[in-house]
Amino acid sequence: RQIESFVVLRELPRSVSINMSSIESIVDLDFLSGCVRLESINVSKCSNLVSIAAVVALPKLTRLNLSDCGKIESFEPVGRCPVLEGVVVSSNSFIENCQPFGKCKTLRKVVLKGCPNLHDVSGLLACPLLRSVDLSMCEHDLVGLAELRLKATVKFQ
Repeated sequence: RQIESFVVLRELPRSVSINMSSIESIVDLDFLSGCVRLESINVSKCSNLVSIAAVVALPKLTRLNLSDCGKIESFEPVGRCPVLEGVVVSSNSFIENCQPFGKCKTLRKVVLKGCPNLHDVSGLLACPLLRSVDLSMCEHDLVGLAELRLKATVKFQ
């Protein structure tokens, strides 16, 4: 069953966190359009999620979990989220670099755990508030890693 609308979210009087993990019918986040109170979205393990373009229209979004979403076509919208502080994109084999995340000036924490094709983290150097990066189960010879370690706490496990 395809999710059509979360109109009720627009009416909530305070900020909202929503967990839609493992819902295979989600292909995009357009149905969240107008949910301007959303601060946190978890769409991990939404195996058919292709587009996250709608996140740019969520002015209060501070946390976004896109782990195990292997079909996302572009992470560029993440860089256009005005107040995003944390993003989890673990276990996504198509992530090769962090350029899209570098455009997010409010980003403090990035989890890239288990991204086997990641080879360049230099894009994160452009994040002035970055404090924590989890690169567990990633290669250790990443482009930009030495500089990143001077800027933020980098976790390998």
